[in-house]
Amino acid sequence: MNRASIFYYRFKNFSIFLPSSMARRHWLGAAWLCLLALGLQELGIAKGEPSAIIVFGDSTVDTGTNFYSPATPFNFQANRYPYGFKGFQGQATGRFTEGRVIIDFIAEYAGFPVVESYAKPDASLARGANFGSGGAGALDDTNEGMVTPLSKQLENFADFCGNVSKERNLVEYEEFLSNAVYLISIGSNDYLSGYFSHPHLQQAFTPEQFVTMVVSNITKAIEVLHSKGARKIVMFGAGPLGCLPPLRIVNGSGGCHEPATALGQAHNYALGLAIQRLRQIHPDSIIVRAHFYDFFEERQNNFGAYGFKEPAQACCGAGPFHGRGHCGIESVDPELSYELCEEPSSHVWWDPYHPSERVHEQYAQALWRGNATVIEPVNLEQLFHSSSSSGRMENPGTPSFAFPEMI
Repeated sequence: MNRASIFYYRFKNFSIFLPSSMARRHWLGAAWLCLLALGLQELGIAKGEPSAIIVFGDSTVDTGTNFYSPATPFNFQANRYPYGFKGFQGQATGRFTEGRVIIDFIAEYAGFPVVESYAKPDASLARGANFGSGGAGALDDTNEGMVTPLSKQLENFADFCGNVSKERNLVEYEEFLSNAVYLISIGSNDYLSGYFSHPHLQQAFTPEQFVTMVVSNITKAIEVLHSKGARKIVMFGAGPLGCLPPLRIVNGSGGCHEPATALGQAHNYALGLAIQRLRQIHPDSIIVRAHFYDFFEERQNNFGAYGFKEPAQACCGAGPFHGRGHCGIESVDPELSYELCEEPSSHVWWDPYHPSERVHEQYAQALWRGNATVIEPVNLEQLFHSSSSSGRMENPGTPSFAFPEMI
């Protein structure tokens, strides 16, 4: 590979070599075309009926875990106006947007009911459960004591499995778990609330060591899920972390904060290698990698092409880029009292740390029917039509869901 197709970044003593965006797109696009050329029929494809959607992660997927946890601090809550004011009930539901999050759209496309939080007292869990918690990390120390970390989410999943086993015989129980689709979106908080927020961590660990710890915990979580019977697993990557509104303030010039962005890229690179190893170890499983970095960067750089008018300033927040204060919380300091934009869908960012509903919807569409530049080795529509027993995919044929027209 020549010098022009390599992205190189040195962060302190940590050097990473990554394919450039253009190189990645060409390579992944070619790989996708090769897969189509082989013909999905020739891969031993067999139908598999999805049984449930199981979700782990942070605020990108939380549908109410923190909302139903009264001890969670207000800055990790989405339990107030204007959160959810354009959503299901026109009020806050614990989702960290003005409306729905990506899991809601994926469930809709798959023909599933809303995937409710496992923490909800009267949750309907027959077709899945959401264990995601806003602010959670792959490391227990990330926002410790305030949110539900990945390790605790896995414990809650074990309890969920215990309840499922009581309602089914052994064969039905194993089929339920193997035919479920597992979605994991976690890791960003380990860097934003962990590494960059605590100088002692930067002194104790090089960026490379810290990334290794985070990805190692995610890998262990996937191994735990596999041991429980999971065979269809989707792992989300990190986005351009340095482009969050608060980090644009830190940067000073208003641009993205490159050290944070580089750390997110390093995470994605290490995660990709880990997923490759997991695929080799578990050929009976379909382990899917969802790429968020390029998708989101494209909407930051070419926002108008996707229906956005404001790529940098959050809809709800205070100060420069609305990257300060807490959305929905008034402050005695006028500079920290939040402001709310007129139309959230015109903004890439909803609040200082979370994308708007429109970004969630567009990403869900890309994952559902996209190619390998966004998701590989198969998209979600193909995954939901896969056979857990063979680890092979079938061509879904006629689309099962018609997307509304979007800009």
